Amino acid sequence: LHLGKPYDDDGRWAAGGTVIPALLKDLMQHEFFVRPAPKSTGREDFSLPWLQQVLTLFGQTHPIPSPIDIQATLLELTVQSVAIALAPYGIHQVLVCGGGAANLKLMSRLQEVCGPNCTSTKAIGLDPQHVEGAAFAWLAWQHLNRRPIDPGAGAQGPRIAGALYPSVKDA
Repeated sequence: LHLGKPYDDDGRWAAGGTVIPALLKDLMQHEFFVRPAPKSTGREDFSLPWLQQVLTLFGQTHPIPSPIDIQATLLELTVQSVAIALAPYGIHQVLVCGGGAANLKLMSRLQEVCGPNCTSTKAIGLDPQHVEGAAFAWLAWQHLNRRPIDPGAGAQGPRIAGALYPSVKDA
């Protein structure tokens, strides 16, 4: 928004800011952080309107931080939320994928908080931008080979997932 770019290249902009602890505390009040695992989120929960709402409320009792400090605080929100989510499980290796894996500041902070075994999926030979595609390919392979998957909590046991719809010419 403030740089006219879709992301903070390498986390350089956030690296130049200062984390605002009171704002971080307010951001951490989002109900997502208390939901039990397994969980997933995205723009439906964390968006510019959500941030603007938090900043409006924050501004009622604090000076509004500079955009660069807000960016630094958002990066730290990501780091702290990962650390909190992993803490109960004693996880010893974290593989980061997607755009965040290219954010040098984010990866550096994750390694500081989660340990040196926090790396990009690139370290295991899987491009961070290809993880979702690889997951769908694996699911397709499981289905074609009639291998059940066990989705875990809430499931009624292992099942063959998905469906195959051959084209008319293949039928």
